Amino acid sequence: MRLTSVKASTTLLAIALAAPLLLGCTAEPAERQPPAVRSPATATTGTATTGSTTVEVPDVVGMQLPAAIRRLRGSRLHPQRFWTRDATCRGADVVLRQRPQPGRELEAGDRVVILTDGVQCRPLRRRSAVPADATHTADAFAHFARGDTARPPRTGPKVALLLGGRVVGQVPADRVEDRSSWRGCSDPRGYAAAGCPVEFLGPFISAGVNRTVLDYTPTAPKGVCLVEQPGAAYADLLELGRLVITPAREGASCASDFRYELFLDEGRLVAVNLVLTDP
Repeated sequence: MRLTSVKASTTLLAIALAAPLLLGCTAEPAERQPPAVRSPATATTGTATTGSTTVEVPDVVGMQLPAAIRRLRGSRLHPQRFWTRDATCRGADVVLRQRPQPGRELEAGDRVVILTDGVQCRPLRRRSAVPADATHTADAFAHFARGDTARPPRTGPKVALLLGGRVVGQVPADRVEDRSSWRGCSDPRGYAAAGCPVEFLGPFISAGVNRTVLDYTPTAPKGVCLVEQPGAAYADLLELGRLVITPAREGASCASDFRYELFLDEGRLVAVNLVLTDP
């Protein structure tokens, strides 16, 4: 069922008023990097060492990832790659930060964490059971979320953000290209198994890394371990056009399932409900 323009405006206004002040969880926290982990006395890098052998950590910041890995291994250290919060499928494979810092003395075989903005994703794989225009919208949102393109599909004046059916924020039309705007939460303790703020675009990147096939459907299939408590604003949104994106059901699990519901008003994206699991 499609809302009249007056009712649609009333619904979106109610959602805007329902959006809580995200005290304590809208600001991006300082990025936490895993500490260097001491390996066993015998290194596993292919070079025979003893627990008393120490090496100096080289400076690999600014290097391309393959070259950084080669240099660290050549120094008898174990590189471990992590992604930054802003990483996308099209990010640069350049080392932005490292831990420990250059010049530190470690035992041979110890771990050095390197962070990049690039994630090694496979091309988008999806199956669509919705009309061509809805498929185009879903593809546009998926490619934006992955970082393949800079813009999401056409939006309304605001895009309401919901987690598990509860409003947690909104993205103004003039900020939809800012990926950091697509974050939110209403509880500083987080939502489901995700910390606060929740990354609304993250599941698409994980799907690309894991080669997950996505399904586009007009209704929500049965989920696995999904956490949701829909509120009144969500019920109002169900009167708009809805497009559902999930991992293919045959591969869904308690650890990997998620659901996106894109709500459309005359073809414009006006709300996104993200539902995640709590394994």
